[in-house]
Amino acid sequence: MIAVHQLSKTFNPEDGAVLDGLSFELPAGETLAVIGPSGCGKTTLLYILAGLSAASAGKVNIGGRRGRGHTAFILQDFGLFPWKTAAQNIALALELKGANAASRHKVAETLLTELGLEGLGQRYPVQLSGGQKQRVAIARALATEPDLILMDEPFSSLDALTREHLQNTMVDMWQRKGLGYIIVTHSVEEAVFLGRRIAVLTDRPTRVKALIDNPSFGTADLRFKNCFFDRIREVRRVMEG
Repeated sequence: MIAVHQLSKTFNPEDGAVLDGLSFELPAGETLAVIGPSGCGKTTLLYILAGLSAASAGKVNIGGRRGRGHTAFILQDFGLFPWKTAAQNIALALELKGANAASRHKVAETLLTELGLEGLGQRYPVQLSGGQKQRVAIARALATEPDLILMDEPFSSLDALTREHLQNTMVDMWQRKGLGYIIVTHSVEEAVFLGRRIAVLTDRPTRVKALIDNPSFGTADLRFKNCFFDRIREVRRVMEG
C-alpha cells in the first residue's frame, strides 16, 4: 500500500510550490501511471517516493512504513555503468549487499533469461541496443526483489516498436510477479497501457486533477480493443478540460 497525503514540495519560496497538496493511495501490487504537463513535477514526485528528496510538507507511507519502503528506480537514460558487463550491472546491488559470487551469478543469469537477454551477459552497455540496455536496467531493479518499482519515462528515448515490446515486458512482469510500479510518462497511450490507475496532474502548483480507474489494464491484445481507445479519449478529455 502506498499512501500519499497532502504532499507538497517547494524548492525556492519565490517560485512558489512545485507540488501542492498531492494525495492518492495505491494498493500493494497495483500499477499507477502519472501523466501531466511538462515540468509540473512528476520526476520530483518520484524522487520523494524513492526517498531521494524530502517533501516540504505532507506524508508518504509505503508498505505501512513512513518513508521509502523497499523500492527500485529505473531511469530514462538506463543508468548502467559502462565499465561493467550486463550481468555485473544486474548483480551490482547484490554485490553491495555482500552476496557471494555464485548467488549473484545465478540471479543475473535467471533475469537475463526472463528478459530475453540470453547470451548477452558478458557484453558491455556500449555493445547493447537501447532496448537491451533498458532490459538490463529492469533486470537490475528486479534483482533486489523490490516491493515497488519507480520509473521515470523509461522508454521515451526508444523507437516505437522497442517501446511497445518493453511495455509488454512490464505488464508480463506484473502478471507473473504481482510487482507494483509507478511510471511517469508523457504518452497518453503508454499511461493507459501500463497503468491500472492513471493519475492526471495539473500544471504548477501541481495537484492531482483526476485519478482514473483503468479496469481493462492487463487485458490480452489491449491495444486492439475499443476499451483501450475509449480510455485514451477519457484521459485526453481530462487533460484538456
